Amino acid sequence: MEFREFRKFVTPEILHGTGARQLAGRYARNIGAVRVLVVSDPDVAAAGWTEEVVRSLEAQLFTAVTQNQRTTEVAQGIELCLERECDAIVGVGGGSPCRVHL
Repeated sequence: MEFREFRKFVTPEILHGTGARQLAGRYARNIGAVRVLVVSDPDVAAAGWTEEVVRSLEAQLFTAVTQNQRTTEVAQGIELCLERECDAIVGVGGGSPCRVHL
């Protein structure tokens, strides 16, 4: 599979499509991210979608996110992000994990 190199800086940057999970690490490094928190929900993690992303980022995984986030869940994510001194957050999945703004 061949990927074309392109850069478009948009915050948040959204990667999607075939191979996006394997490219997360490359795009995070392109913006200087070293310590990344991957946010997802338990179902997405159980489906195996987070494994490749975490591996490509060498990241910490946070899956304590429900469909309608509670402030306690967001607070847990913030605490973990600060504790690990994360400099980027990657949401994996659709909906809830990608709407979490830590």
